This record gives sequence, C-alpha cells and structure tokens, in this order.
Amino acid sequence: MKQLILTKIDPVPDERKAEHLGPWSLPESRFFGWEWRKCGIEPPLRSEEVHFVSRRLEKVCEFYVPRLAFEQNERHGRSYSNRYWRVLLMPWLVNLVMCAFERFLRIRNRVRSGVPYLVYLAPRDETLSSITTSHFNQMMIDDPLNRLIFSRFIRVFQPRGWVLREGAPAPEDLYFSSDHPPGKQPTENYGVFKKVERKMEVYRWVSILSSNLGCVQFHKVHGLSPLDAAYISMRMWFRNRKRWQKAARSFQKTPEAGTVHHTREDVVEELQSVRNITACEAGIFLKVLDELVSETMPKLFTDHYPANEKKALLKVKATAPWMDTVAYGHLGNDDQSNFYVAALLEKRPVRLVINQHGGNYGIVESAPWHHLAEYETADRFISWGWKRQSDYRVSAAPASSPFLSKMRRSKKRSSAIILVSSELTPLMKWLAADCIPEDIAHYMQDKTSFIENLDDTPRSFLWYRPYMRRRNNLYDQEYVERRYPDVRILRGKLARYMPSRLSPVLSGCGVCVLDRPGTTAAFTMAAGIPTLFFGHQNAWRVSYYSKPYFNKLSSVSVHHSSGESAAKHLNAIWPDVDSWWEDGQTRKAVAEFTHRYYRSSRNWRAEWVDIFSSSDSGLWRNDEAETG
Repeated sequence: MKQLILTKIDPVPDERKAEHLGPWSLPESRFFGWEWRKCGIEPPLRSEEVHFVSRRLEKVCEFYVPRLAFEQNERHGRSYSNRYWRVLLMPWLVNLVMCAFERFLRIRNRVRSGVPYLVYLAPRDETLSSITTSHFNQMMIDDPLNRLIFSRFIRVFQPRGWVLREGAPAPEDLYFSSDHPPGKQPTENYGVFKKVERKMEVYRWVSILSSNLGCVQFHKVHGLSPLDAAYISMRMWFRNRKRWQKAARSFQKTPEAGTVHHTREDVVEELQSVRNITACEAGIFLKVLDELVSETMPKLFTDHYPANEKKALLKVKATAPWMDTVAYGHLGNDDQSNFYVAALLEKRPVRLVINQHGGNYGIVESAPWHHLAEYETADRFISWGWKRQSDYRVSAAPASSPFLSKMRRSKKRSSAIILVSSELTPLMKWLAADCIPEDIAHYMQDKTSFIENLDDTPRSFLWYRPYMRRRNNLYDQEYVERRYPDVRILRGKLARYMPSRLSPVLSGCGVCVLDRPGTTAAFTMAAGIPTLFFGHQNAWRVSYYSKPYFNKLSSVSVHHSSGESAAKHLNAIWPDVDSWWEDGQTRKAVAEFTHRYYRSSRNWRAEWVDIFSSSDSGLWRNDEAETG
C-alpha cells in the first residue's frame, strides 16, 4: 500500500512507497529536479480556473461575516456593526477560506481516485491557535497547520480502504517558528518584534495628531509622511470648505456593496459549480471550515480583544471631532491600525477611503483579498491610475502615488543587473493571480534560462534578489546559490517606507529584471530605472483590461514571454542599456503603462489636495461603482 505524505512532519519509512500530496514535502533531490508530475503530483485546479473559483469562495467569506459579527458581539458583550468586524476579521478570513478550499480539493481528488493509502494524521486533540493576522498568514504556509487541515478533511471523508494512523504532535519549535524569521532565536525575535511595534505605534499616533489639522485623517498611506499630512490638511482649510464638505457628506456608499447576506444553501450551491463538487462534499468542506474558523481566529480578536479595543478607542478620542474622512493606506495585516479604523468608523460618521499600496492592483485578473478586504469595505478606493480590474465592482479614483512620486534614480550608477524574485510558496497561500505550486517548476526553469542565456560580460554584473519576507521561500535562494555559484545574492530591503526611498543598490543599478510586474516594478519604473519583465501573461493571469498595455511593452521589448528572450534582448543592448530605455518608442510605451498602473508626479501633494477638497472630485461622485 502506498503512503500518502501530507507534510514533512510525516514519518516516511520507505520513500519508494511514498506518494506526495504536493511538492512541499518532496525530498530535496526530487524537489530541485522540478519534474514533479513524475512524482504523481497534480494541481487541484488549472490556472485558468482560479478566478472563477475565487469568485465562488468570496461568497463563502461573505456568508461568514454576519455570523462572526454576531458571535463576536456575544463573546465580548458588544453591539458593533458587521462592518466593524469585517474590517478586523476579513484579512484573516479570506486567507483561511481560500487556503482551506485548496487543501480540501487536494484531499477530495485523492479520495475520488479510489486508491487506498496509508496516512499519518495529526492527533485528534491537536489545535493550533494564531496570535495575529500576520502570524496566521505565516502558519498557513507552514507544515503544522496544513497537516491539521488535511487531517480534518480526511477524517470527515472516511475514505474506504485507507489506513489512518495518528502521527506525533507537531514539534513545538516548528509551530512557533511561524512567528520567527530564519536564524533568529525566539527571545531575539521577540525583542525585535517589540521594537518594531513600538516604532509603529509612535508612527500611528503622529499620523493621527498631524492629520487633526484638517478634516481628513491620513492613516498609514504609503509615502505620505506626517509632515505631508499636515501640509495637505492645512492647504485644504484654505479651500471652499463648505462646498466640498457638502459634496463629501452627501456621498453615500452604494448599498449593494458588501451587504448581501448569503444562506448556507446559497453557499453549497456556489460550491457545487466548482469541479463537480457534490452537495455532500460541499457540506464536508463547510463542516471542517466551521471548526477552523472557530479554532484559528487570531487571539488578538478573542482573548486579547479588550486590551486592543481599549487602545483603539483611546486613539479615536485623540482624533479631532471635525474629522469626516479617514484615508487608510492598507487594510491588511496591521491589526492595531485596523482596530483604530474600525473603531473610528463605528464611533464617528466618517467615510473610509482606502489607498492602493502595492503593484498588483488593477493588473492581475484575480485579487479576492483586495476585493473583499478593501474594495467592498471602503466607501472609495484611490488607485495608482487604473479604474477597472477584471469583473470586480470597485469605485476607483485614479491618483499619483505619494510613495512612487518620491522614487528617484541615483546619480551614482553602476552596471549592476538585479534579478528580483517574486514570492513563491510550495503551499499556496491564497487563490489569486499568483503562480500555483505545481507551476513553480516551470517558473524556476524560466528563471534559469534567463541566467544561462546571459553572455559572460553582463552575467558578471548579475545579482539575484530572492523574496526574503517569509522563510518558506529560502529554497529559491538555495537553488540559485547551488547551481550558479558565480551569481551574487543581494540581501536587505529594496525600499524603505519611512522615509520613502529606494535602497542605494536598486536606485543606482543599470537594469532591474523581474519575473512579474509587481511592487518592485512600480518602484523602478516610477524612478526611471531600466526595467525588464519576463513570464507569460497567462502564467500570472493579468486582467483583460491590462493586456493591451502589456502588449505595448512587449512591442518595445520591456516585457518578454520567456527568460531566454529577456536575456537575449539584454545581451543585444548591453552595455548601453540607457539608449534603449530612452528611445522614443520605449519611453512612450512605458509612460502609458506607468500612467495607468504606476502613476507618479512631482506635484502629487497638490493633486491630493484637489482630490479631497474639490466638490467635483471623482472621489465624491454618487454614481454606481464600475464593474468590468
């Protein structure tokens, strides 16, 4: 009988009899061979199905919001609105639902195959709780929580012929390493975390107090410093306040957004439209999801809720009573800022405007996290230039990014070629327009083709920058170091948000090469640094609205369908890369792309004053949100 390996925690007496559920548990030699399909590993979804499936799962998330709001109010003796709890819980909930469904499909497909397996499950009494939203997101790509999720589904399915054995509890150091960067001891990491959190708390308070000079609370808008907030606030006071405030106060969020209540029957019906899921299988998914929702909710919203609510209410008291709008930079993993914004919305009659903070918005086809946590929660959304994204219902007002507007190319330039990697996790962290785990092999082969097709001279200037924010991406760096010892590894941050600037290495490089358009591409293109992309549009699933702009970039060799093509182009223009970048046709295509997706301006402060204080600003229009 074959043994089904769930994670690396599983004992593997005989690798010859092992069949792996996914690439994350493969032995090193087979993992770096990149021929995962020969190991019997098949993706639960095709990449072209991801958007359709994620749209179905969005309704699952919406189904849980009112239920969780009721339960949280009962637990803490409060009577807060659904929107309050949505602000706090949606960043965690959407990741849980998306990941749990992907894990469910993997187990369902094995059960349907009819092949019996020996499998070691997590102990029945094992539970793993998260501390913060950020901690949970790391746990979702670690072995302990995933083994627990796989085990829950297997026990409910009770597949015929399978031999189910109870494995050992998850090693404590593995579980707690979710909150520790690689190479850091728990005590050292805790000290660093507390230091960063203290700095962030000071920054939150300074943002609140500096914005009290006007009627808009600018909270953690990337690139907008407290001095910028004070300047914009003071400029707004000199405008015709009565006129634009009347327009702002008359603005009403369209009632359909984020207020639809789904029944369990509605959700089951939606799930049945995915991969021939039966009503019984949909019931199994929801049964296990109910347990996971209860068990994995971060302690910040359960045991530690009263203390965090108290901190938020103190900040609300310090917010000027004449404040009528809060402009929030990112409704994401910063739970403390989310607590403040949620409390401000609950206690004051303010409008919520969320500002784009990363490079994928508008470009990618599927972005359920952005849609549920931000588009459907905000009254208005400020983009970096775009108005529509796929079929999402979003009220986007285009504007220059304060952060990108401060990006500058260094006058001290080198010939360095920096190849920047995207985040690639063998365990999928959400169903979005990212590379699915089984496509990583092709992605890595494309990256190696870029390195191997570079001529010797440009290759001698090559640096590789792996994605370093999560420890699960270390395999990427390890593979490049082993296979290409001549390629140097670039460490450290590429940009800083406080103050807003690029690192000297990136701002002074000769050319930046990326395997996808994203935040780093936004940095370099806004700063005027020569930039190359490679990777097929279908692999990263760009929105149909952005495809014409990519086609124009392809026509001037900024975007390439393969690493080999990008390398050959770089060889052809080396060493005079700037002549190609400054060519009229190249500049025109790049300018059109950046104006649509990475907009910046030296006069961005005046633009932001106009957006918030003009009575005819698109930010305060009352028409329907645009849908693709």
